[in-house]
Amino acid sequence: MEEELKNFIKVWVSIIICVSYCYYLSTRIKPGVSRLLSVLPVCVLFLLLPLFFSSVHFSGSAAFFFTWLANFKLILFSFDKGPLYPLPQTLSWFIYFTCFTIKSQHNPKSQDDIPKWVFAIKVVVFGVLLRMHDYKQHLSPTMLLIIYSLHIYLELEIGLMLVKALVFISLGCDLEPQFNEPYLATSLQDFWGRRWNPMVTAILRPAVYDPVQRIAEWKMRTDHARFLAVLATFLSKCYGPSPSHLELVDEDDDVEEELGGYEKYLEYE
Repeated sequence: MEEELKNFIKVWVSIIICVSYCYYLSTRIKPGVSRLLSVLPVCVLFLLLPLFFSSVHFSGSAAFFFTWLANFKLILFSFDKGPLYPLPQTLSWFIYFTCFTIKSQHNPKSQDDIPKWVFAIKVVVFGVLLRMHDYKQHLSPTMLLIIYSLHIYLELEIGLMLVKALVFISLGCDLEPQFNEPYLATSLQDFWGRRWNPMVTAILRPAVYDPVQRIAEWKMRTDHARFLAVLATFLSKCYGPSPSHLELVDEDDDVEEELGGYEKYLEYE
């Protein structure tokens, strides 16, 4: 554990140095390919950060916040798009905005916060789940699957609530909601698209969906380009936190029908 904490400190020092470089140097480079090339070394380093940890908790958090979230934000920042544009006023704001899912607003109203007693119950349930891991050899595979699913959800929920409190105290900014009561989902699309990590739509649409669709439209019809954009977004989500790609398109886009046709094509082949 001591070695893991040392790695944690080293990783954060590296992140602060890299993000400071992007803030001071990259902002003096014209938006476009030139700025993208200047931030690519930082993106490569962020891809490797999870490998510095042996704990699945640390490596999983690093993969989400830095390898996935921060890299997409920096790529969008290279073209003056995304949450980092317009440029935050101070370096500390830029670091927070790069590494966490923060709303660009001040003195937000915390009307969407869950009640404190609900959060306390979730903490207690999470503690019980940790104890149940000691008896996993006596549990059925179905029960283990349920326990692991709840573990992932509660660990993310509790961890992000702690980060939210830290950011609110230090900057007065609020975090984007990561979950919208996923246990109340009525379908898979409702779960992935609206209740589990909905903030990723704001990142994936300008970073993956829109560019792929525009490029594909040069060579193919609009509906085929749209489907290719959805597929590219889905593949990006396989590496990222969750596949909410069905929410990226307009309401009149029949994406489910297109994906269903693609599945039938694969079965035919």
